[in-house]
Amino acid sequence: SEGLKDGDKVALLSSSMPNWGVCYMAVVTSGMIAVPIMNDFTSAELDLLINHSEAKALLVSDKLFTKLSKDVVSKLNIVIRTKNLGIISQTVKDRKGSVVIPKPEDLAAIIYTSGTTSQPKGVMLTHSNLAQQINYIYKLYPIGENDSMLSVLPMSHTYECSLGMLFPMSRGSNVTYLDRPPTVSVLLPALKQVRPTIMLIVPLIIEKIFKHQVLATFNSKAITRALYGWAPTRRFLHRLAGKKLNKVFGGRIRFL
Repeated sequence: SEGLKDGDKVALLSSSMPNWGVCYMAVVTSGMIAVPIMNDFTSAELDLLINHSEAKALLVSDKLFTKLSKDVVSKLNIVIRTKNLGIISQTVKDRKGSVVIPKPEDLAAIIYTSGTTSQPKGVMLTHSNLAQQINYIYKLYPIGENDSMLSVLPMSHTYECSLGMLFPMSRGSNVTYLDRPPTVSVLLPALKQVRPTIMLIVPLIIEKIFKHQVLATFNSKAITRALYGWAPTRRFLHRLAGKKLNKVFGGRIRFL
C-alpha cells in the first residue's frame, strides 16, 4: 500500500535481531530487492549508499536511523522500524503496489562491499546465486533441526546473511542473535546459555577468548609461564587449552 512493486530496492540497516530476517524475507519473497547495509558506515556513507541503490523504502533500527540525514529520509516512500515493524515515516499513502513470486534469475539482493580499497561497490546476487550456495554448503556440511547457532557477526555481511541466516533457516536449525558487539564479557555468558553446535566467527574473536580465558591462566603462575615458554610442553598445554575452549563454547560445538 506504499506504492512499492517487484524490482524495487529496499534498504535494510539494522543491528542483529530476529526481525532482521523477517524484514529480509518480506522483501525478497515479494520480488523486491534487499539492500543490506553495514552498520559501521559513516552518516555520509549511509546517505550515499541509500541514494546510490535507488532504495524506495528503508527498514532500520532506532539507533542507526539517527545517523541518516533528513534529506535522504524524505525521498523514501516509507521507513519502518525493525524492532517492532512500526512506521517511522511515510511520504506515499494508499498507492497500490505489487507483489510477485520471484524467478531464479531475478535479483534478490545487492550487497555493498566495505570500501577498503575505494568507494563501496554493489554486488548483485540473484535468487539462484543464494539458493545454489545453500544447497552446495549442505552437501559439504549437513545441519538439521537439532543444531543450534549463536549469531555474533553483522547480518549485513554476505557471510553471516547466507551461512548464519539462510542456511540454518532452510534446514530448520535454531539461531540466537547476540544484539551487541561480541566482547568477551558479552560473549561468554551467551555461549554458556545457548551452548551452540554451530558458530561462524572471525579470528579476532578467538584471539580475545584465548587471551582472556587460556593465556591468562598460563601466565598466572611462574611455573606454568615457564612451561608455556618451552616448545614441547607448549604443545601439550595447547591441547589442554583446546579442551578448555570447547567448554567455554558450551561443550557442544561441532562446526566452527
